Amino acid sequence: MRSAVASFNHAWQGICHALATERNLQLFLGTYILILILGYMVTLQSWEWTALMLSGGGFLVTELLNTALERLVDAVDDIRRKEDITLPRHAKLKATKDVASSASLVALGITGIVILMIFVPRMF
Repeated sequence: MRSAVASFNHAWQGICHALATERNLQLFLGTYILILILGYMVTLQSWEWTALMLSGGGFLVTELLNTALERLVDAVDDIRRKEDITLPRHAKLKATKDVASSASLVALGITGIVILMIFVPRMF
């Protein structure tokens, strides 16, 4: 049985890998931190904090799962193409990556809507 510390270390390595390799995750996290700072400056209500944390956290989770799925699909494709590198990517593998990526896009869109719903009324 793995210890809790070992499990945490594996999870931390996954986060570090995703942050080091995924430009979209880097961009989102930087922007999200700025949004949270802005939220602190304008004194958001508790329901607004909850909405921001749930939507932003949901996007982060979705993007991490998308990254993991992309790595798995790439590994499977590498094994499949080991014998013949000229093989095109399998259509179902491509579809898997596309659908996972679309989940990230939907989660990002929802987060954007939540941000707009919270901050646009404060501007007018």
